Amino acid sequence: MTKTARALAGLALLSASAALQAGLLDELSAIDINDYAIGLGVSYGDSVYVGDDASSWVYPYVTKFSPEDFDTGVLFVRARGYGVRWLADAGWEIGGLARMQTLGFGANGSPKLDGLEDRGWTVEVAPTLGWRRWPVNIDWTAFVDLFRNHTGTNQLLRVSKSFVFQRGYVTPELGLNYYSSSYVDYYFGVSAPATRADRAAYAGTSADGASLGVAWGYRVKPKWLVTGKYSVEHLGSGITDSPIVDTSKRRSLSLQFAYDGTLFDELAEPAFAHGRTWATSLALTLASVDADTTIEPPPDDPAGPAGDFSTEATLVNLDARVTLAGRHRIDVGFFRALHERSDGSTASELTVRDLQVAYGFDLIRDAQKEVTLLAGLHVNELSLIAEPGSGARDARSTAPLPVLGVAATARFANKLSAQADLRWFMLDADRHSGNQVFARLAVMHHTFEHAELGIGYVLNRLSVDSDKGDFGGHIKSSYGGPSLVLIGSF
Repeated sequence: MTKTARALAGLALLSASAALQAGLLDELSAIDINDYAIGLGVSYGDSVYVGDDASSWVYPYVTKFSPEDFDTGVLFVRARGYGVRWLADAGWEIGGLARMQTLGFGANGSPKLDGLEDRGWTVEVAPTLGWRRWPVNIDWTAFVDLFRNHTGTNQLLRVSKSFVFQRGYVTPELGLNYYSSSYVDYYFGVSAPATRADRAAYAGTSADGASLGVAWGYRVKPKWLVTGKYSVEHLGSGITDSPIVDTSKRRSLSLQFAYDGTLFDELAEPAFAHGRTWATSLALTLASVDADTTIEPPPDDPAGPAGDFSTEATLVNLDARVTLAGRHRIDVGFFRALHERSDGSTASELTVRDLQVAYGFDLIRDAQKEVTLLAGLHVNELSLIAEPGSGARDARSTAPLPVLGVAATARFANKLSAQADLRWFMLDADRHSGNQVFARLAVMHHTFEHAELGIGYVLNRLSVDSDKGDFGGHIKSSYGGPSLVLIGSF
């Protein structure tokens, strides 16, 4: 980890510590999610890469209908990220954010990008610092890649001013963006093996540039909201000098539509506020979906097993959770995913097995909602059959490795609930290293007294590097698709 990353991590920890001492847990528990509007958003963004098309995507959206500089709530949105913050009486604002980073490309998305390694979407986290006492608001945010695809940062210094009227608001903003050399190299660099006649090697340097944006919100009906934002950014020469970049501007537009009515159970006292609570639940997730898998040979064996193909992934995930006294939980999980090449032309097969034990701390737990942070250890095994007739090549973690996660539940005003679970696994064994990300979203129905049934969506991403030719050089597999979920409580 670089000195900059260590400094940012230290600042984030200090910010979190100060917020907790100021009663952040009590503020989180007092949140009534019926005060928030729920809906869908759609975003459109230019691609800065040569030959690559602009992209658009749809996502779930949660908002509190007021500009962040007029709101004093502990939850807030900034720079496309969601987070928590602490507001001091003197006007200072300290917080932490997380967001999806949608920059990047698939190398097969354009002939002009052939031969380059994919740069997929990732999750970024950041500390943020703001000042709210001037006629305009000033804030600084520094994002780092949570999954360590690179060791750099992208930072935003922003000046904004909100104008509120009877049924909405408008917020123009001016920003200064900074991208470190490591960040630029990851997203816009060209390594020596990927060069060709029309694409020179490029390592990249730090870059900065200005951006302009305007956000707005309007209450169309008493319970229906429309919000959006348009922004344009001028890219610095450290980015535009790259041979895989063909523009000096990056534009984006987002629109969100939300319902601002009462959807969830009424706010109640935390379940752990009085006495001791003990409970056990068992969650089973099953899925069978199409996946994209890439196997690249290691540098010392260019003729080794390789391929870029579709596989069928069968996933089983089992979680046992024991709720202890107060805010504490113990979580034991088993994960197994089998990837088989669906066209039958080769015997390619990848199996991932994982056993984890984690401690959970409930930031919130009441009749309306739950949010749990998880940290623990796991052991991992990969098994690869890359060629017809070849035996399985196994690689196991030689010691328990870290696993981090967050789980959340929101209960509607009936027998329905929405649940989310995100886990990050560090992978490091005698013949491979990398990471795995597993996410699960589900809508559950409390069908029986001790059982819930539901449907959901699972997303799994595996990225592994190995310097041993008998296991493969680089393995990347990702998939998302529908799942069935069963939860029993005792």
